Amino acid sequence: MKFTIFFLALFSITVDIQLAHAASDKVLCDFEESAKGWAGGQLVKKHATVGEGAYLIPIGKKSTYTCSGDWSAYRHFKIDVINPGMVLLANFRFFDTAGRQIMSFEYNVYSGRTTQHIRVDGLRNNFGIGEGIDTKNMAKLEITLKNRHQHDKSKDGIYLDNIRLSTRPTEAFRDYVDGKPVGDIKMELPDGFLLPEFPGMEAGYHTWALDPNRFQLLCRPGTGRDGKGRALEMKPLAVNKIKFWDGVRKFPKDGTYVLSFWAKGALGSSIVDLSFQKKAFKLSPEWKHCTYEFNKKAGSTRRFVLEAQNMSGKSVFVDDLVVYLKGGKGSLEPVSKVEQKPSVVTWADGIIYINGKATFMLGFHRGNPDVFRDSPFNLCLPHELLQPDMSFLDKCAKYGLYTTVNLTAPMRAIAPESAGRFAEKYKNHPALFSYYLCDEPDHSSPSAVSEPTVLARATEILHELDPNHPTSALVIPWCASNMYRYRDAVDVLSADRYAVEGTANNKNLWTVWRSNEAMRRSGTEGQPNIFTPKSPGNITREENWSQAYMCIVAGAAGITWFHYDMAKPKWDDFVELGKELREIEEYLVGVELERGLKIEGKNGVRAIGRAGKENTALIAVNIKPNQANNVKITAPFLAHAKTATVMFENRSVPVKDGVIIDSFKGLERHVYIVDGLPKGVKQRKPPRPGDPTVTDAGAAWRVDIQASFAGRSADDVKRDKDMQTQISKAEAALENGDRDTAKKIYEALLKKYPDAQDIRERIRSM
Repeated sequence: MKFTIFFLALFSITVDIQLAHAASDKVLCDFEESAKGWAGGQLVKKHATVGEGAYLIPIGKKSTYTCSGDWSAYRHFKIDVINPGMVLLANFRFFDTAGRQIMSFEYNVYSGRTTQHIRVDGLRNNFGIGEGIDTKNMAKLEITLKNRHQHDKSKDGIYLDNIRLSTRPTEAFRDYVDGKPVGDIKMELPDGFLLPEFPGMEAGYHTWALDPNRFQLLCRPGTGRDGKGRALEMKPLAVNKIKFWDGVRKFPKDGTYVLSFWAKGALGSSIVDLSFQKKAFKLSPEWKHCTYEFNKKAGSTRRFVLEAQNMSGKSVFVDDLVVYLKGGKGSLEPVSKVEQKPSVVTWADGIIYINGKATFMLGFHRGNPDVFRDSPFNLCLPHELLQPDMSFLDKCAKYGLYTTVNLTAPMRAIAPESAGRFAEKYKNHPALFSYYLCDEPDHSSPSAVSEPTVLARATEILHELDPNHPTSALVIPWCASNMYRYRDAVDVLSADRYAVEGTANNKNLWTVWRSNEAMRRSGTEGQPNIFTPKSPGNITREENWSQAYMCIVAGAAGITWFHYDMAKPKWDDFVELGKELREIEEYLVGVELERGLKIEGKNGVRAIGRAGKENTALIAVNIKPNQANNVKITAPFLAHAKTATVMFENRSVPVKDGVIIDSFKGLERHVYIVDGLPKGVKQRKPPRPGDPTVTDAGAAWRVDIQASFAGRSADDVKRDKDMQTQISKAEAALENGDRDTAKKIYEALLKKYPDAQDIRERIRSM
């Protein structure tokens, strides 16, 4: 007997984006008749996405486009890209007529078709971190490509088409087979089915693999052994073996279990099951059925680890991977045992509501529900790269905690259609906070990358099936443009800036504020930001408190530290900090007040105003380790008050015409509370699913987060120039195959600029 699982959510969207454009789009180049304005490439008649013409940009060459005009009324600059080779990196540099330039760089470009999205407002404010360029007077675009891999034999480059300006958000990815969008997918499963929770490879894969980075794991339609479904393709780029694995699984019954899968690969390659006495299956170019039996006691566990070996630059494919109980009945997949109402998560003006209550999210990655119960933390995240089992969600529900369901693996595999199964399985769980679409999708490693368009497609599917829960993702903020790039693709965006040094004299901790500020400025539709700072055991109290308040003054809706195990040596400090934040939660989720806020003098103080139900808060923190004396803070929303109580410090300060003068130790925070509310403050009603995410609450005190602002000092400009010079030298060494020289250049840069996370990522992915 067999049963069939149908994947819902693959609802048909039949409008072909190759032929249809919104009326508001402005096409700049379609390459049908000419490549006017372009240099460094070639007009061709293949790989077009609209019409017949496209523009070929070769690897290692700089191509330029004279793009004069006013772009300021548009949201995105979009380019359709066809990449016939392996994953590569594309850099986009924009110039205005005054010669100012902005780099939107390190964009991973998949094999096949993608659409690159670059936010125009990000060009205007240097992606939220400083002075940008004049988007009303654009002049030129430069594109460079790099980072081919040793098994990639394609040398031609990428093909561009349909270059346009658009007012629309990120376009959702579409998989096509025989020219038609992918339809419903089904898979027959054996009785006694246990693994994986997301079966075969039809719904992506339920495993994670990252090291040693130079490979891809893909689940593309049409690759299955029947020629129609999805198989897992392990594609080597510069490695000879690839390992993938599942989380630890519990066997619910005594009996004989069967591991069954189909595989194929080049002669000489093999699949080795490292979880069962290194059992090896030799492969051939034809599909081969691989299976074995094993006995397990009820309650015992196993983690399945498989490795493709001796790949010789050729892909190995795995399909229909299942584990089932021999002679079993029905499905043994775990189901929830809790009986509570499903959670409902909404948001507006950057604030999160859970079951109608404004809530500041606090928690840890790799969390432990048993530790978090009765604590100030309400978000208990599983390992960020493995799917939590149902018992984890049930335990969170029991303790009043919330968690996420992880879709990182299928998103990296370009299988966003699999999101439908996740929604059907988890949407009614009381502990569900969000669908965590991807961890670090902007990673420089091709094995980890996931394009915004893929995440946007999963968000589209999940919104249709489950309007009660947001999607989320976490990006690496080493490149500010990535925060803008992914913001449209998910509802709740996170970033993981790790600047802790284990010293009270931390000169780089301020970058946590800068990353949060960029996150806030990217969220022009009221999307929340839940930031992820680091929580190592050597963190000082100054660093711990300061980085949390840096998130808060830049408008974060929550904090999720990375990670719980690292935080154990200072756990009492984290609990104390969590309790403090819960004490002021009314203001952390209150109406934002910022218009007219001004901090005078050269100091590291940053602040934000928040209206509670009856009182007003001014929350300030010194983001630098230097003492700041007699700092003058002008906050017009405090003009109605005469005195402010400084919470947690047993003192008060005078307020005169909305001005507070106070001193700050290095990395110190002050929380000022005054009685009453400023005029024009309107409380926000709890939003329901589908309600507007930008409200008129506090509109009179809101600042324009899209506006340009002064942020790049002369030292910043000098540093950027120095880094780009050295990076160019390292890239030239890599082009010549000299990895040792490139690594030495990067390591010297990292020693000079310890907070340069982009350099750290380059070293990590070499």
